[in-house]
Parts: sequence; structure tokens; C-alpha cells
Amino acid sequence: ASQSGDDAESSGDVAASEDVPLVDPAITWHGAVRAITEEHCARCHVTGGIGTFDITSYETAKGRAGSIGAYVGGGLMPPFFADVEGCRHYEGENVLSAEDKAAIAGWAAAGGPEGDPTTYIDPQIPEEPDLGTPDLALDMPAKYTPSLEEKDDYRCIPVGPTFAETLYAERVRVRPDVEPIVHHVIIYKIAASAAADVDDLDAESAGIGYPCFGGPGFPADNVGGWVPGGGLGDVPPETAIRLEKGSRLVMQLHYNTLYTPPTPDGTGVDIWLATGEPKFLMQMRALPHVGIQIDAGDPESIQARDFPNGLKDLTVVGVAPHMHMLGTKIEVTTTTSSGTECLLDIPHWDFHWQRSYLFEGYERLTLPKAESVKLTCTYDNSAANQAYVDGVQVTPTDVHWGENTLDEMCLVYLMTVEPYVKEPEPTPGECPDFTACYNSCRSGGTESSRCVIQCVGKGDCQKCLIPAALTCYAKGGCGPEVKGVQDCFAGCKKASCVTNECASALTGLSTCAAPLAGTCGDACGTTIP
Repeated sequence: ASQSGDDAESSGDVAASEDVPLVDPAITWHGAVRAITEEHCARCHVTGGIGTFDITSYETAKGRAGSIGAYVGGGLMPPFFADVEGCRHYEGENVLSAEDKAAIAGWAAAGGPEGDPTTYIDPQIPEEPDLGTPDLALDMPAKYTPSLEEKDDYRCIPVGPTFAETLYAERVRVRPDVEPIVHHVIIYKIAASAAADVDDLDAESAGIGYPCFGGPGFPADNVGGWVPGGGLGDVPPETAIRLEKGSRLVMQLHYNTLYTPPTPDGTGVDIWLATGEPKFLMQMRALPHVGIQIDAGDPESIQARDFPNGLKDLTVVGVAPHMHMLGTKIEVTTTTSSGTECLLDIPHWDFHWQRSYLFEGYERLTLPKAESVKLTCTYDNSAANQAYVDGVQVTPTDVHWGENTLDEMCLVYLMTVEPYVKEPEPTPGECPDFTACYNSCRSGGTESSRCVIQCVGKGDCQKCLIPAALTCYAKGGCGPEVKGVQDCFAGCKKASCVTNECASALTGLSTCAAPLAGTCGDACGTTIP
């Protein structure tokens, strides 16, 4: 399994990068290094933070001078891994300049001299604006204590009730409680049609919430998150995220207890709402490469997929990538008539430091209709890069898309904005909310069949629309694909199985049924997709 930068720091020094030149060894803590660490490191490396040691004083930093120099020189710290030189810049990037790296290298090589405190110059770090009291302060139903057995515990916990009315969030910010164990947090919005299934998963698992390594168990929108040293959750100016009536939020927490014992944690979510109608809406459009095939033993398996934009011109303001433990590199580019443009390049993927990337200055890029986004994921499935289970390193096997720890994903969310429009009024019938849900799901890039399953909900619509759709697809030449979905559903014993374990079957049906779109007629008070 991959190792986080903080995990690695405790194991001793590593060789410094040859790319970082050593400079005047007279450079001191107070003369240069103190200000650099305050700006780039102290948000994590502080008493009570997730960093494995305190870096806020000379006394605590001097003994770690060698490690600090090595990990900065090796590009492992600070943990911001997007390429900002060869690709592009982002909001909130935490990257050291070549001069800063050279100063730390020289200081470490000289043994970490203290210097004269009067030479210290305050780095003038901008203060966070006072946002006032949040409109919604959502908390766990009770504090959660991470697992004693698992050093990395991934837990999904519903926060707050389903929304009684549609709201517009300008900021969704995580409120971490026990920071030394909260490694990262992602906030997901679950569609109204699947909101009740969240309760089923919660009830099936002991304690509050349920285990969730790869995601919340349902197709969902990522609406915010948090990583140590960087609070995610802001959106571009005059923009908001729509929280539809009947939807609800699930908080996925990654707890790491390698250095801090499991402690009851009460992390929460604060939301600031727009006053009146926003000017723009931001949506996370998922582009999943669910057809990945990573052969056992392959040390460099490259999986790529082009996603043509078949909807309309899209305005992209950022991206959020996702892979699991075998991932080593991820790239996102656009191909348009004007050429290829880099949206994101992470040359050294680290699962433990995931985040979203808003373009610097909230820059807006246009992805024209019929142009495409290319997602390229690289994996190391060699014997040396396998995870340990019960203290034994597992043998490489063929790896495919899935939610489980030893499965993989190749996924990017496009963060797009568009002018605000009011929600359409639901149509009458057995499936009154289906059309709006389905259109929203498809606009996010999810396959057609998965959107049908997500949006039928329960009750009369589910009993009516699914059989009608499957019958049409089977008559249209997709009989084997329909049977594959039906057989998979028959083996499911819990709600998440339908969209997770049956993902490949649903993708196969979507591919086959795509030419039938618009030919199946109406049923259940709505048009069959």
C-alpha cells in the first residue's frame, strides 16, 4: 500500500533530491526557514495536528532538520502533488519555490542552525475571512470511534436530515474535530431517489454510519471536503451548489490511527447559504472509467478513456480526481479544435492526500460540445506494491473497477458552472420526479442504466419503470445485457450492491441500449430513457 508523507517521515531520513542545490550553510532557522515553515508546514505540523511532529518552534524542528530537508528535497512535503509548472496553477496551492527549497536544503545540510531571532521576517499569511455564523451546522448523530483493527478506517456518516426544500450553498466547510486522526473528509450529496437507501446501509452496520472505502455506495455528487492544511469547500464568486429538496448529505471520513489511538470524533459540516437566487450554479460532473483492466503483476498499467461532451458547451472551473492504492499517476486533458490543454497532472499519486483543484483565479475554460476530455490513470500492480492483509502481503491479481479496498477506480469530477435556472416543476404520474433526476444524473456523466436505477426510487415507480425499460432494451437487441443485470440484481442482498457490484453489468447494458434512446415510448407517466 502507498504511504502518506507523514507516515513516511517517522521511518527516518531519505536521500535528498539531487535537483535541489545546497546553498550557503549560514542560512538559519530565524533568518529564512522559520517563515517558510510557518507559511507552508505549520497548518499540519502543530501540536494536535495530523503532522507527526510539531514544527512551530526551533526546539522541536532542529532535531528533525535532516528529515525536513530530505522530504522537502524529495518533493514529498508539503503534500501538494499537482504539477503547477508543466500543467497549470490552482487556488490554494501549497508549493515551495526553488529558492525556498534551496534554503531548507542549505539549513538542513548545515545541521539546522538557529541564527538570530531579530532577523526573522513575518511571512504575512492572509487571514481567513470571518464568514459569520453558518446557516446550517450539521453534526454526527453521535461521536464515532475509529476501528482498533484498521489503521485506515473509512466511514460514511449521514449528517442532517433530508432537505425539506431546495437550498443553495455558497460554502460547504468541514469542521474537523480530532485532527490527528481525521486524514481527509469528502461531503457527498445523495439524490432524493436514493436518500432512503442511505438509512438501509446505516442500519445494516453496527454503530453510526457504515464502512465505505471507495465512495458512499451510490452515484453521488461531491459537494465539498477537507484535507489537512487546506480547507476545501469554497466555490467561485456569485456561484452556489444546489441542494435539492429530498436530497441529503453523507460525510465520508478517512481516519488514520497509526500514530494516535482511536479517539471519539465528532467532525461536522457547516454550510453558508446564498441569499436569494445565485447567479451561477456549480455542478460536479463525474467521468468514471469503469472499464479499467489492470493485469496481475503489471508494474505500469495505463488505463485511458476519452469522454466526448455530447451535451452542450461546458464551462469548467476545476477538477477532482480519484484512484485507490495502486494508482501512481493521473492526468486530465481536453482535446478541442484549438489543441490539447492540461487540466491536471499528478505525476506521483498519493491516495492519502486527495483534494479538489479549482483553477487559479477561478479561471473558466470552455469545453465545446462534441469535444472531449481524456482521463489517463496509471497503476503499479506488481508484487512489491501490494497491500498487506492481516500482516501478509497479498499476491497480485487482476484488478477491476470497484468500491472495495483492493479494487481500483479511475475517476475525475469536472467542476462546472452554468447560469442559474429554476428547477423544473415535477411532472404528474407514477414517476413524478424521475425525469428531472435522470437528466441531472446524465449531465453529470453517469451511464444511462445507472441513472435509471438511481432515479426510480422505490414503490410504484420502481415496480413500473424498471420492467418497462428492461423489456424495451431486451426487444431492441440487448437481451444478454438485460439478463446480466437481472442476474446480478438477484444476488444482491443490500442496497449498495445494485450500483456497486453490478456496475460492470449496468455499464454493458448502457453501452448496448444507447442507440435505443428515445425509441421506447412512455410508461409510468414518463418517457422511458
